[in-house]
Amino acid sequence: MLCSVSPVWYNILRRPHLRNKYELTGAHDVDQTWISEIRYNNQSYNKQKYGKVVPRFRTESWTQTDYLSLLNSFNETRQFVKLLVDECHAQNFDGLVLEMGISSILLRDLVQELGESLHQQAKELILVVSPIRKGVPPPLTAAQFDDFSLFVDRFSVMVYDYSTSMGHSQGPNADINWVEDNILHFTPTSHNRDKLLLGLNLYGTDYSGSKQSNPIIGKDIIKILEKHKPTKFVWDELSAEHHFEYVKTGVKHDVWYPTLKSLEQRILLAEDYGTGLSLWEVGQGLDYFYELF
Repeated sequence: MLCSVSPVWYNILRRPHLRNKYELTGAHDVDQTWISEIRYNNQSYNKQKYGKVVPRFRTESWTQTDYLSLLNSFNETRQFVKLLVDECHAQNFDGLVLEMGISSILLRDLVQELGESLHQQAKELILVVSPIRKGVPPPLTAAQFDDFSLFVDRFSVMVYDYSTSMGHSQGPNADINWVEDNILHFTPTSHNRDKLLLGLNLYGTDYSGSKQSNPIIGKDIIKILEKHKPTKFVWDELSAEHHFEYVKTGVKHDVWYPTLKSLEQRILLAEDYGTGLSLWEVGQGLDYFYELF
């Protein structure tokens, strides 16, 4: 199986007062030796490719004006696309992951030009898409998803942060029914469903006090288990996630963190529907999680 690795190297900056209005930060982090190791099995004499490198390009700290200027100016769109495509060519990436902080449907023309430009160089485009949420317009309808599929190779749907995004005081990170709802929203039939990547969180959430929540990764969970030794892990049947409680300085904490059972349920769901998975993120989980893949 050919997997894609997406290091979070690049941030796209907009410089409104300059002729070339866009520039990248993060290129200094690119490690070509590491990229070669990801792509090829060094113990294989035929050097068969088994991994793709598709770095994530993000628009952090952009204002609404920045987005409007990009989307409403043909020249700025061309500059933006050329910058990303040229960087992929110069670094010999297999493509890129685009993450922007606005509704996906507003990006159609930009994404089409970017996708077509990358495809001309045999490179792929993965688009990060927000999940559906109650009370919020969907990022794409099923028809729009099919339309975008003409020039997008994969869609990485961020089906995690369920309870915190819903404003709940505690609860699951990725309610499995909600994950399934997202599959059926974007791909009500099997058409283009293979382009859907379900976000699979390898981190958890520690809830304490009144609506206080903090993300928690593998090394933190080990420290909590060693120090507080919780006696019971509770399996929540509805969401298909485990959680446990502990007390610290008189405050009760409720921790929802992935386990082999919860991850397996989501892997099976992806297999049943024929979707892919997008792990967020490698290095945040426990080492034995990877035995499932």
